[in-house]
Amino acid sequence: ELRLWPDAIAVERREPMGKVKRWAANPYWVDIDTTNTRQIQNYLTLRGGGRRIELGVFLTPEERVELAHELRTQINRLTRPVG
Repeated sequence: ELRLWPDAIAVERREPMGKVKRWAANPYWVDIDTTNTRQIQNYLTLRGGGRRIELGVFLTPEERVELAHELRTQINRLTRPVG
């Protein structure tokens, strides 16, 4: 689950055995990156709050690119409003 506010972005992942992993950062400082690795095309990561997390590994490479674009658009809209 990904949540986005003007001053925070948070990701919560529930693993099959019930463990919950959480990550949060200020969206203004979050880096969104898509990289090709040997195993994964358009591997999507978010970096902020002192950590790097992967996002959408279960998505197709095209969907990860779309998600990265949408996240950038929404973060820019929330953190850099047009005045």
